[in-house]
Amino acid sequence: MGKRYIGLDFGRGIAILGVILAHSFEGRVTHWDSAVLFNLASQIPIVLLIILFVPIVVGSTLGSLFSFITAIGVTISSLRIRQKGLRYVFKYIIVKVIFALLLKGLEDFWVTVLKFPFFQNEYLEIPRVHLRYWAHSLDNVGCYSWLIPLVVLGITSIPRLKYKYQVAILTVISFLLLWYNNITVQLFATLGDWFKSKEFYFFYYLCSKVADGAFAIGQYVPFGLMGGAYGILFHNTQSFKEYWSYTIVVVILYLALGLPFVASEEDFFSRIFGWIKPTPFLFIVGAIQTLAMMICLQLNDNPNRSVKKRYLLIKNSTFLRRANCMSLTAYIVEESFSEFLYTVFRVFFGPGADLDNHVCLWPWYLVLFYVLVVTLLWVLLIRVWERFEFRFSMEHQLGCIMGWLFQTPYNRVDYKSTIYAPLNTVREELDRELAKENGEALATGGEEVVEVAQNTEASKEIEMKQVSSVC
Repeated sequence: MGKRYIGLDFGRGIAILGVILAHSFEGRVTHWDSAVLFNLASQIPIVLLIILFVPIVVGSTLGSLFSFITAIGVTISSLRIRQKGLRYVFKYIIVKVIFALLLKGLEDFWVTVLKFPFFQNEYLEIPRVHLRYWAHSLDNVGCYSWLIPLVVLGITSIPRLKYKYQVAILTVISFLLLWYNNITVQLFATLGDWFKSKEFYFFYYLCSKVADGAFAIGQYVPFGLMGGAYGILFHNTQSFKEYWSYTIVVVILYLALGLPFVASEEDFFSRIFGWIKPTPFLFIVGAIQTLAMMICLQLNDNPNRSVKKRYLLIKNSTFLRRANCMSLTAYIVEESFSEFLYTVFRVFFGPGADLDNHVCLWPWYLVLFYVLVVTLLWVLLIRVWERFEFRFSMEHQLGCIMGWLFQTPYNRVDYKSTIYAPLNTVREELDRELAKENGEALATGGEEVVEVAQNTEASKEIEMKQVSSVC
């Protein structure tokens, strides 16, 4: 088994909690109306604006960070599996295709069921599951889980091509696709309309995932390819110096291709809350998520960093790894979870926004209180859920179905290896370091004792000689 990158689980945990925090207000209260958010921003002093408003905006992009880290993880897994043989890689890809289809089926089913007004209608019925003809973060996760290993397999199969050139090729393809993402989106939108006109509705459904939605695959698949590049890099070297050198180059390129073009984009700040994002914004998102991922890795996995500091961080961030274990569940149920809590808040504080007049009705401190309550209650919920081994979670359901399909033994969600194994590993490393320091201290102390003893014997000999000479 290869090295587990604790920082990737740490980053995914941050991403999923950031999504819950941002979506709780942006999605449930404002319904993604940017005018309401700007109205809220106009009421906040600049310092508080940075503390409150900026994290909410950044949080709305953390779904991309989650998918990006997922692409890194599946790439590393596929490269390790390839060491057993190509047939195992193809089997892995087929399993991931089925996983993606099951994930979408479970998402559409449970989102429909959780939102269905059983008690409002006052009778039970089987709800009709609505298929989403637009892309969500989980569409990217499902797509990356099989597409990125397939692309990486093709790149790494080129004879005598060193891993640095493999990384470079994927990086160039990623930047080109991101630069021309509007063409990709338009192409698949046109293709989808053609499929629909010819009554190929399944292919129309697939094209809608690429061309429409807040996380349209056509706009975000370049980040998946970048995740593939990082996966190749992490698989082939353990050098953090090399990691940071590559990251600095990538971040500079992202910012150079994004920031200068912000001013030329019409309604830039309004469009970042829409479905199809402006291209400069995507480049800025790429820089943020790449840097965030590397910081998480630096803090948790760099062996040159103090073991004690890494241990304390990993110990105090257990809740992030726990959130990562329930990430798929969070994506599916967070809408209903936030909606329920918003209903409770409305009883005491009234509606949070007037969508007709595009006005935020809550003061900034109430908005801050609301998003923190939603996020903290989710953290508490999954802590309690862990006591029941996360049964009936989306991860648990997927594991049961996949185990039944492929006739593999299934016991329970393997959450302990994600949540607690990193802490145990670093604790052992810390114990070894402390034992080594104690051993060196004992050795040094022993040498000093011997030296003192030798000096004592020498001084006695000198005194005897002096006495004998006097006699």
